[in-house]
Amino acid sequence: MRKFTLFTTIPAILLGIVLGVFTTSAFGQHPFELDGNATEGDYPGTDWNIVNAAGDSGLTEAETDLIVDRPEPNAAQFHGGASKDELDINGWGWRKGAPPAKDDITNAYAAAINDGGNFVLVFGMDRYDTSGSAQLGFWFFQDTVAPIPNGSSGSWDGLHQVGDLLVLVNFTKGGDVPTIETFKWDGTTAVQFSAADASLCENGWIPSGKDHCGITNSTAVTAPWSYEHKDLKGISPTFPPGGFFEGALDLTALGLDDVCFTTFLAESRSSASLDAVLKDFAGGSFPVCSISVTKSCVNPQLTPAEDEIVYTITGQVINDGFGTVYDVDLVDSPAADGAFAEIDCGTSIATGNYFPLTSLTTSTCYSNTITVPLAQNGTSDTVTATAWTASVGGSELLDTAPADCPTLSINPDISISKKCRAKVEVVGNYVVAKVEVAGLVCNTGDTSLSNVFAEDLNITTNPDPLVNGVSLVAPANPASPTVAEGACVEYTGSYYPSLANDFNDQATDCANEVVFKDTVEVEADDIFAQAITPESDMADCYLCTEGDCAVYSD
Repeated sequence: MRKFTLFTTIPAILLGIVLGVFTTSAFGQHPFELDGNATEGDYPGTDWNIVNAAGDSGLTEAETDLIVDRPEPNAAQFHGGASKDELDINGWGWRKGAPPAKDDITNAYAAAINDGGNFVLVFGMDRYDTSGSAQLGFWFFQDTVAPIPNGSSGSWDGLHQVGDLLVLVNFTKGGDVPTIETFKWDGTTAVQFSAADASLCENGWIPSGKDHCGITNSTAVTAPWSYEHKDLKGISPTFPPGGFFEGALDLTALGLDDVCFTTFLAESRSSASLDAVLKDFAGGSFPVCSISVTKSCVNPQLTPAEDEIVYTITGQVINDGFGTVYDVDLVDSPAADGAFAEIDCGTSIATGNYFPLTSLTTSTCYSNTITVPLAQNGTSDTVTATAWTASVGGSELLDTAPADCPTLSINPDISISKKCRAKVEVVGNYVVAKVEVAGLVCNTGDTSLSNVFAEDLNITTNPDPLVNGVSLVAPANPASPTVAEGACVEYTGSYYPSLANDFNDQATDCANEVVFKDTVEVEADDIFAQAITPESDMADCYLCTEGDCAVYSD
């Protein structure tokens, strides 16, 4: 079972992370300035002062404030001999208190950048004291990593994942050019990936032919956020020389762009060695990977039993961040009918794969059905897509998409035909007329009908027949008769009228024929228990004592 840990913070130590995906077209030659200061304007591209101004950076992804590691007494530092880059995170420790001044991080920041299709990490920090040599590090984790709050000291949450990235930056005392080397976690320890190399950022970006660069300020430059320096005794409007550092690493150029990072951690170190004890830290959430999902719900169809509705649901799962995501799965509400099938987005033809998918680098499409009761006709439907930032461990990504399913339209209809005859009977001591009726009730709509009820309206106009009248119910007088689509049922009945409707003075077959004008009406409910429009049919019933006058007539 996967482990998913919530990101936790120590108050005022980890306040957030700067994250954005920039595009080259939006910011000119390069989307970001790496020029030794934190303010926009020297080169095309945005800068840290814009990135850290919420809502004013032009980012296409979420952003938060820079990470603040001061002031006292909320500062914290690494603690314990196992707090080393070469060891796993579950062995690290922390405690409250400030580290040595030269190792004290005041603020840290990072962003994910799309530079013409290349995945570039930019990162930086400013320091409390610039009098000594600086050994800095920047971790990019796939798991959610954070100190576990526990009073004044504690351990760390999260574990290293294969592919976690460490960038080490070293400055000798008084040096302006940083030496940068990269390490990857191989499952056991951090292994060097690129050799130490001094590379200064040029013209606001990574030099041609290089995959990394770093730069610090050689003169005092504006501090666009609250910055505290040891020698200045309080908040300073400027970074003193060497107080500000920024760098970049082109992951695509290094072949490392297929990794989903979730957490960023800036660190200071006691020396340049990989086994150096770690000093200060500042870090937070850094979700460079993300997914999104779309949803449609169409084509309502009745089940054969006509008691449920089946909808077709389709959509797309999109990997819209950096890096491959893993174990991509879908859950629907209302619940889908079995596993989601992967389909080709262009042809909608099934690929033969079913969710969960092992991995996803770009996007894919899906198809399924949902079956709901008739009472949920026109339901709202929501799909939730989940994925993970690593094939083992990592953090969960998710997105949801709702859709309004169309209402199933039906066309219920019914017809009735009628014939009748009248004859004379002896009932007790009386000679009376009896009207007999018969006919068909037919379902002429596109769904079944229930509660079908046929009634002879002459029973209403003759309230006191000599013998009780008969309500005509089809078929065979069941309690709740149902007539299937396209089917017909017969009905019969009779009653004893109290008076005739008319006399046929023009009769040729029988003199003074008596006519009973008789009407039968039929009612029914559709599959949604809604009454449909009643239908009726009328027939003239002739009373005669000779020949064919007593047979059924329309």
